[in-house]
Amino acid sequence: MKILSCFMTILLLSACSPDAPTSLEIEAPQSEQTSAPLPPVDSMNESALAAEWMLIAQAPQKFKGDPRVFAIGLRLDTLSPTALSPFIALLGKPDTSAETKIFILESTHYYMDTDYIPHLTPLLNSSDPTTRSCATTLLGGINDEVVIKSLTKMRQESDPRVAFAAWSGLAQQGIDPHRREFIDQYSSPTVRPNQRAEIVRILLKGVKTEDEAIASAVITASDTEPTVRKLLVMALADVGTPTSIPMIESSTSLDASEEYKMLAEASIAMIQKRHSTN
Repeated sequence: MKILSCFMTILLLSACSPDAPTSLEIEAPQSEQTSAPLPPVDSMNESALAAEWMLIAQAPQKFKGDPRVFAIGLRLDTLSPTALSPFIALLGKPDTSAETKIFILESTHYYMDTDYIPHLTPLLNSSDPTTRSCATTLLGGINDEVVIKSLTKMRQESDPRVAFAAWSGLAQQGIDPHRREFIDQYSSPTVRPNQRAEIVRILLKGVKTEDEAIASAVITASDTEPTVRKLLVMALADVGTPTSIPMIESSTSLDASEEYKMLAEASIAMIQKRHSTN
């Protein structure tokens, strides 16, 4: 599940900053930037892995997309349930740059669970809105009553980044009316591109019948990632009605691949079959 959620990270445009990186884009692996080959991640102990990660966090732009960053996080997560807590603590340090905080968010959020709640909740009281919004975003992926209470409180934040992160977290928890209103924001003329990408990320966690109009809008948007369009057209096969068929047909002009054409045709056929028997 955690490897699957890494894919979801590619779709995440962090709520921490309007201009936050959208993914860890692949550049040169770290091993090419050092004079000696690095040891395999699986052969390193927790302290060595943490030390290397800390060095990377000091200059995250130099290591954007390095698969080793993901490998270190995954290995640490298997070694200890809170092995990433020193990195979470960096969010609260006054000398941690906004760039590093966003890097921490992007590289740790798919490992967050209830063990990290005590490490994250104190950060909600930080005077720095970037820290508060990153902590709120990380909490949003943890399904827990304590988290829901914290997110509900942070939803009232005056800083729009923090409030949006809390709103996203409540939507991710599946709590209505927060989820319904959050998904509907996709069509708002005031929503920013990174916020729209976050809405799509939440939508992909489970498309419901009431999401038909938004899912149809996403597949017909020219800036939608091809993989996202495929996932949503498959979801519409299960939740769509004849109303979405023209949108599915229209979406084939944005992806002329044979694979997408077959998915679209199959989705339409399933919708028609399901509704012809009702």
